[in-house]
Amino acid sequence: QMQSLQLDGEGLRIHFVSSIDKSVENARFMSSIPPIQGIIDSRREPSQASSAVALENSTEDEEAWVIRLESIFTGMVTANNEYVSLSFLEFHDEDELQSAQEIVNIERNLSDRSYVRSTPMGCLTGQKIDHSVITFSNLRAGDVHVGDIVTSNSTNEGNVADEAYFLPLSLDLTVPIFDENTGVLFGAVILTIDIEYLLNQKVNGVNAEHVMLADHDGCLMSCSIHNSP
Repeated sequence: QMQSLQLDGEGLRIHFVSSIDKSVENARFMSSIPPIQGIIDSRREPSQASSAVALENSTEDEEAWVIRLESIFTGMVTANNEYVSLSFLEFHDEDELQSAQEIVNIERNLSDRSYVRSTPMGCLTGQKIDHSVITFSNLRAGDVHVGDIVTSNSTNEGNVADEAYFLPLSLDLTVPIFDENTGVLFGAVILTIDIEYLLNQKVNGVNAEHVMLADHDGCLMSCSIHNSP
């Protein structure tokens, strides 16, 4: 019995880590798609463009790039039920990157996981950047910062009371975004994963009534209870 549980636990760990690794690749890919740089270029004056491509992008309406990015982000979140939000943010230079403003945010309604929506422009929020958690000066293009698994109040800071967006246990994957033409840090893409949902999906077939998730200090973070087969 104990050996069987150990094998189940190791198999669960492997599947869990594999899912996170796949999500890291997805986050990195989402940070490199053309609408990201298109939005950056569209916020630059045409006279400041450093290449023909940048000049073409700077003369194209930002709204067109945003619509394209929303469509791609929506497809990614829709295809992965454990993803609850995917955002593109711009840092504020004037406060030394202590805060950021959402440009695009796609989020899943957790009471109806089939419903994925784009946050309307008027509802996009600002976010505080905790530099004790992420030191962006140490990150390069393509790097993905894997955060700690945390308990969060909501995937939508402006709608904390809405239980449809309450997320008990989450993991953020953050990819820094640099302007390809200047190399200057512009913002970040953040993918948020519902760890509790992911865990519950992975425990199917595990011969145990309780599957527990603990942090590196051994503190219990989640407990999935189900009928053993």
